[in-house]
Amino acid sequence: MKFSIQTKLFLTVGFIIIFFTLFLITAHILFYGKYSLAQNKNTLADSYHTICSEVIENNGYLSANIQEFESASGMQIMFLNSNFDMLSGFVVESDGSIRQKITESMESDDTSLYEQEIKTHSRKIAQDSYLIYTQRNANSQDRFLTLLGQIPLSGDMFYVVLRISVPSIEANINYSRFFIVITGLITLILSMIVAYLISRHWVKPILEINEITKGMANLNFTNKFSGKTTDEIGELGGNINILSEQLEQSIVELKKTNAKLEEEIKKERQIDEMRQNLIANVSHDLKTPIAIIQGYAEGLKENISESPEDREFYTSVIIEEADRMNKLVRQILSLSELELGKIKPEIESFEISSYIDVIINKFSLMFKEKGISIESHVKECMIFADSNMLGQVLVNLITNAADHTKSGGKIIIDSEQREKKVHINVFNEGDPIPEDELDKIWLSFYKRNKARSGKYGGTGIGLTIVKTIMDAHNNRCGVINHDDGVSFWVEFDIDDSEYESTREINMAADQLPPPEM
Repeated sequence: MKFSIQTKLFLTVGFIIIFFTLFLITAHILFYGKYSLAQNKNTLADSYHTICSEVIENNGYLSANIQEFESASGMQIMFLNSNFDMLSGFVVESDGSIRQKITESMESDDTSLYEQEIKTHSRKIAQDSYLIYTQRNANSQDRFLTLLGQIPLSGDMFYVVLRISVPSIEANINYSRFFIVITGLITLILSMIVAYLISRHWVKPILEINEITKGMANLNFTNKFSGKTTDEIGELGGNINILSEQLEQSIVELKKTNAKLEEEIKKERQIDEMRQNLIANVSHDLKTPIAIIQGYAEGLKENISESPEDREFYTSVIIEEADRMNKLVRQILSLSELELGKIKPEIESFEISSYIDVIINKFSLMFKEKGISIESHVKECMIFADSNMLGQVLVNLITNAADHTKSGGKIIIDSEQREKKVHINVFNEGDPIPEDELDKIWLSFYKRNKARSGKYGGTGIGLTIVKTIMDAHNNRCGVINHDDGVSFWVEFDIDDSEYESTREINMAADQLPPPEM
């Protein structure tokens, strides 16, 4: 028998609603009586502890307090002295004596019942301070949920009786059962109506889509419907399959041609963008050193200062600015080759710890002059990487760390193994990077605080080279702010094969150009 999807949805939701409605009603009928009785017992116990606190705090309990309590709680309260006399109040005098007000008549209550219960269960009352039980009145045969509790006061023993009428509890339970049944049935009817409206609402768009697809036989749908249902969704899937079979071959060819064209356009745009950015950024970064060189060279030519010291200073500045331009040009050429894919990583296996030690040694003299200490806690580990490119990454990260570490600061290099990757962290003490700049530091020619990065804020290319090299390795890099500094990290694949000699790799690290700062 074929059912529409609307019918299936309505029946499923309706079954769930009926099940949980009946479950709620049944659970209430079976368990609410026990729950209500338990809650009333808890109420008696809580009231007993409250009365005990008030008696001890006020050195007694007055008849006005009894009336106020009964009015507020809906339960009856009585006090008995050690002779089991009914009290309407008692007070401890300043000399320690107890003044009691004894009630002559108990109406229909029989104190002998309480006396008997207290004597029979004296051990339990002494242990738990109170006893809760169901009492049947000797005269009227009324039933009460009763608490008998003791209150020691000034060397004497008093007893408190709290009770709630059981018929009133049962009446409340019956009212609650009637109410839950009525509200459950009303909820069931309303929920079934809502379920029908919802099922009709959600199925309507599917039916509309099914009708639309019947007129789309000449459009492109390469995906195939794999469902086996016979309802409206199955019919919709059949129509989609018809369309996809007619146009699949032509669309595949069109997509290949389109993808190739988009890739070529994207590459052309990237090259053009790189060319424009390169011209703009290089012009900007070379303008200042060229102006300085020109100014100092003209000064030498015009013999502005004839002393040897001044000429030596002018010459040093010119050489320093020329070196800065040379470094910038070499980094630009290296970055350009990496971004254009002219340089491919030559992956090999080598040990990373000793490789890093060789690179650190190249920085030792420079760090000593700047008053910066560097520590390496990298564990021995074989990795897969291009050793020359890795050297560039480490040199750039360490140089960047030194640029942002004040004299007396510290740089720490450590490692952490995560599954089949090893993370190399380069931490430097200093100020954290502003949160809004964390994503920008990897961009070409981006400089943070120029006052902290040499005279002109470095070249702004070092971290871009790091990011490009890591992308070429299909690995990640990142930066993490700390309270006392910044940590840059890179990751490489671990080589689980046997440990091999790293002499040649270390020699390759030793051939890296000296660090420039």
